[in-house]
Amino acid sequence: MDDIKVFMEDQDTKRIHFATSHSRALKPGIAKYHGFLNVPFNHTIGPFLSQKFEGGMNQYIFTNNGGHGYYRGFRSNEDYESCKSFVEEYNQIVFLRDTLDLSLALSMNIQDKDSRTEIGELEYQAKFQENEDAENCLVALAQDWLKKLPFYNTADAICAMPCSKPERAGLPRRIVDRIEGYENISPALKWKKKDKSIKELGTVEEKLAALQEFEIEINSDLKGKNVILLDDLYMSGISMQFVALKLKEAGVDRVFGISIVKSRSNTAL
Repeated sequence: MDDIKVFMEDQDTKRIHFATSHSRALKPGIAKYHGFLNVPFNHTIGPFLSQKFEGGMNQYIFTNNGGHGYYRGFRSNEDYESCKSFVEEYNQIVFLRDTLDLSLALSMNIQDKDSRTEIGELEYQAKFQENEDAENCLVALAQDWLKKLPFYNTADAICAMPCSKPERAGLPRRIVDRIEGYENISPALKWKKKDKSIKELGTVEEKLAALQEFEIEINSDLKGKNVILLDDLYMSGISMQFVALKLKEAGVDRVFGISIVKSRSNTAL
């Protein structure tokens, strides 16, 4: 909980999105460098790049840019072009910095103040309009990405963020129940107590105090497993981090978070 509190109070950048806010992260270089990749943090994106180019979980080798994020210079055109292909492939992915081992969203939910992204519209239609076609598209999208995402495609189990209303099957649970290739441990997780919405609370202190009152009941042997935790919308990420903490306390080795969309703001859609 202390780590979550520190993270929530941290005002530094917590997302990387090549399609919008970081569209100029990769730039061609001059002199001995063929290009540079500049990012505000190396959480999630570092392991992804390491897996693609260096074959491991170790952080991609970035140089600290004097307190202004991280960069890597490419001394060969081949390395620069490889990174360029990575940026193009993961253009819509939102790399997130939080207390999970890895965390990302498949898209932002809003592309400007007046319209949703394509995936944001699907999430809205599936969640609020109960549009079956939109939900089918989200299932297929999540399944496809989980097959090709490094680390995620080798996880042991998957679970949906537990719904505050256990009598309902929320969108995350409906999606997870149709994902193939993983042990679905969603039925093993449930809130023992949750009578308020974290999203309705204002301050970090209020949210943390409310989470302290909640309990997750876990009835499954999760020791040593790598688990994917799926949600539909990532705002501040505090609830997902709390559930990930409880999974770790139950013996889970690593928790990989994936959300369908990330909100523009950490406190509003």
